[in-house]
Amino acid sequence: MGEKKSSVIAKIILGSVLGVFVFIIPISWKGEMTIPLWIIKGFFNQILGVGAVYILLGIVVIAALGSTYVACTPKKKYPGFIEGLFRVSPFMLIVRWLAVAAETIAIFQLGPEEFWEPNTGGLIAFDLMPAMMCLFFAASVLLPLLTEYGLMEILGWFLRPVFRPLFRMPGHSSVLALSSWFGSGTVGMLEADQQYKQGYYTGREAAILCFGFCTIPLPSIFAYTTAIGGLDGKYFLYFFLCCCVVAIVSTAIMCRIPPLSIVSNEKSPEAERLIEEKKESFGEAFNKAYDRAEKAPGFLKMLKDGSCTCVRLYIDVFPLVILLATVVLVIAEHTSVFSIVAKPFVPVLNLIHMPEAEAVAPAMVVGFADLLLPFLAATPVASQLAKFVICVVGSMQIMCMSETGAVMIKTSIPVKFWTVLFAFMEKTLIAMLIALVMGRMIGLT
Repeated sequence: MGEKKSSVIAKIILGSVLGVFVFIIPISWKGEMTIPLWIIKGFFNQILGVGAVYILLGIVVIAALGSTYVACTPKKKYPGFIEGLFRVSPFMLIVRWLAVAAETIAIFQLGPEEFWEPNTGGLIAFDLMPAMMCLFFAASVLLPLLTEYGLMEILGWFLRPVFRPLFRMPGHSSVLALSSWFGSGTVGMLEADQQYKQGYYTGREAAILCFGFCTIPLPSIFAYTTAIGGLDGKYFLYFFLCCCVVAIVSTAIMCRIPPLSIVSNEKSPEAERLIEEKKESFGEAFNKAYDRAEKAPGFLKMLKDGSCTCVRLYIDVFPLVILLATVVLVIAEHTSVFSIVAKPFVPVLNLIHMPEAEAVAPAMVVGFADLLLPFLAATPVASQLAKFVICVVGSMQIMCMSETGAVMIKTSIPVKFWTVLFAFMEKTLIAMLIALVMGRMIGLT
């Protein structure tokens, strides 16, 4: 490669440092410790005020009306962006209209009080969703600072030497592991599947990568833990450090025991051969970082791309979150369903002196159904230690059958449903114990 431009090198340094600062570094703000992303979220929240509630109602109405219109014109071709937003299955169309109903009931306090009181629909409409809307916008716009300015390539080079001895994965998997951690776990899983078919990994290596690092994206984790789970924002750095420890320890253990240790260690039938792992110098890693930073978006493109990402999230995800969260909170507040399902786990939690064991127990198991459920289960829990444990477990369980677990089974990576189930249980147990110890170490009660 020719002479390096100082402007691109400056982009690598400034972009990466700013990304780490915004998403990870704690600062003192109004007498409390928090991270800059949370401050930015609060700024947007303050600007919108109560209007955020009605903007959200407008979003779910647009999602439902747009999907209905596209469904009524099945032969008409729309631009790809519109197709992606509104061309949905009949089931999701019903979900979007039910979300409109749930949001309307909560805002205008219609029908039975159980659906709009402050602990159920009212919490969703006036607290949870406005906070998520502002947070997702800020995070979507600023996430490229972490992923697109060369930081992943440089960190990946430093981590290469430990991936083979610690996780039994080739060193080049470190870059995909990091980008999945900070970007999108589902996208990382699909990329791991493609690389498996190209011969970069054996089936076992690809499975370890997915079960170890294809987690909930960092911005989403922050939203789910603080806005939904109720974890105090000042503990987020400790929470993130705990997640790192859980990822390292759990992956190092799970790659050596069933079910992951008995996944086929052969190449994909579609791969001609296994690609040999090559040692890479820091100069080569820096060249890759330089190439990525050279193509990195400027602020206006970040704003444009982040806004497009937000629109997709708002239209695609928010109706499901509103409906699911409302139903789950009504069930949690007014029935004993979760308590019955989780009853066998209560003695175990009491044995390790978990605060509010009966309230915490459901959160340890419901994550297998959907990734949002553990955080929703944390909402009525009062103890910050219990919330801390639930949020760590919910973030690190990784495989839920509504999304990542289903995607994993559909890939060509040789895992089955029972693999996902037992790996989920192992990860839950390891994450719970580590989170409980680390939470107590920082004085949470």
